[in-house]
Amino acid sequence: ALMERAVEGSLPQSDPSEAADIYVRLLIGDLQIRRVIGRMSALTQADIETRATTALTGLVKILA
Repeated sequence: ALMERAVEGSLPQSDPSEAADIYVRLLIGDLQIRRVIGRMSALTQADIETRATTALTGLVKILA
């Protein structure tokens, strides 16, 4: 979805590397650490989709 939005021009203009870095940070956050230390169970497909949508929304707000 992120690439589709970038290609169609609906993402604000920005450096692609910077935008990708921001998106990944928003998407993952401390999720990996919480999973490794057992503080969080595996994500469901719905959880994954929600996180991806939330990260994309945050990216758009940051780049605006």
